[in-house]
Order: sequence, then C-alpha cells, then structure tokens
Amino acid sequence: MGAHCTCMAGLGEACTHIAALLFAVDATVRIRDSKTVTDEKAYWLLPSAMKTVEYKKVQEIDFTSAETLKRNFTATLDAVTSPCVGATSGPSVPPSTPVTRTPKTPGLKPREDKVPEASDDEMMK
Repeated sequence: MGAHCTCMAGLGEACTHIAALLFAVDATVRIRDSKTVTDEKAYWLLPSAMKTVEYKKVQEIDFTSAETLKRNFTATLDAVTSPCVGATSGPSVPPSTPVTRTPKTPGLKPREDKVPEASDDEMMK
C-alpha cells in the first residue's frame, strides 16, 4: 500500500498526515464492524422462572441491600430463639416490625426509609 501527501515530510512517504488518515480509517472500520449491546439478545433478560415484572411506585420499592436484609433477619432470629433471663415465652421482636438502621459512625442519624409523597405542584412539573 502506498500513500502520498503534499507536505514536506509527505514527499518521503512518511508524514503524520498519512498515519492519521490510516488510523481514522481503521477506527471507523472497527466501529462499523463491532456489535452494540442492542445487536444481541440482552443479558438482562428475566430469569426463565419469571414471566412478568410488576411495576410499583418508588415509595413501595424496598431498596434495602441483601446484606442488610440478611443481617436484620439474623438479628430477629437470634432475638426470637436466644434464651434470656426473665424472658417471656414468645418473640421479643415481632417479625413484622421493621428494624431501624443504626449508623456505624457515631453522631449520624439513621436513614429514613420512607419517601415523602410528591405534592401536586411537583407532579405537574
């Protein structure tokens, strides 16, 4: 393959203009031939056991991480099953009671789990 440029270095067939042109052609061909995430079947498809996804309002979605859910479950289970001196028969923490998040850094307040409802003005915006 040969290329020529009218610049001073191009007369010797070794200028950066030719290199830049070849680089641009190569990049264009690579982009054209590459596949995008929408070209193939998406990897984020539902698992085969799920047929549909139910839509919910944001305030109804529980964004608690799996790690926190497990920690809360273990704490509730330990509270229910561990024998304590002077304990009554029955769970000390009802299963339906939400566990308040305790901050790891002293002085920080626990995060509120409730999302306030939007006002009519906010909904119109």
